[in-house]
Amino acid sequence: GLDMWEADTLSVFKDIVADAKVFLDIGANTGAYSLIACAVNQNCKAVAFEPVPHVHEKLRENIELNTFKERIKTHQCALSKETGTASFFIPDGECPADGTLVDAEDKSQKGSVLEVTVNTVDDLRQKEQWDSVDVVKIDVEGAEPDVLSGMRKTVEDCKPAVIFEVNPGGPAEELEKYFKEYSYNLYRITPRGLVKEEHIRPDETQTHRNYLAKCD
Repeated sequence: GLDMWEADTLSVFKDIVADAKVFLDIGANTGAYSLIACAVNQNCKAVAFEPVPHVHEKLRENIELNTFKERIKTHQCALSKETGTASFFIPDGECPADGTLVDAEDKSQKGSVLEVTVNTVDDLRQKEQWDSVDVVKIDVEGAEPDVLSGMRKTVEDCKPAVIFEVNPGGPAEELEKYFKEYSYNLYRITPRGLVKEEHIRPDETQTHRNYLAKCD
């Protein structure tokens, strides 16, 4: 249940999404964050991005089962810094959660490579005329800087709260530089709640991997 899966992050997420009008779920997988957003906030609309075809199908099934079809829109695509197509690595498994655009052709673990559609947040925001972007969750296995690069106009205009994952060996310095450029404050998400940090430091134990960036 939810108490056993990212409980610390979900506790923080439920608070910050409570007043959101638009939530972007980037790397949605089967849709837990989008479903929770709509469950705790009846005025929230979610946009969920999942490029893996069979996982995207499960995402749509979960949305329908929870009767949120009118409030959650899905895109079967990856997000990055430019539009087009790209190679995407898909690990073996029913609903793999660690697919990535990063070094897709150079993976030692078992899986396959699929050519996927790639969009940017800024382009989609303009095309779909989102009123605002209030909260963003990014879980893209190291491709976070490219996603953020493709949403600079959105960050400038909307200053959304951003929950993102930082793994050992990941792009911590790039992420820190980006958020400080826009005067965001950084918080590590822990069992004690939010702990303000001056720098992004990956947790080598991978116990507390998620951060929150927000403008206070």
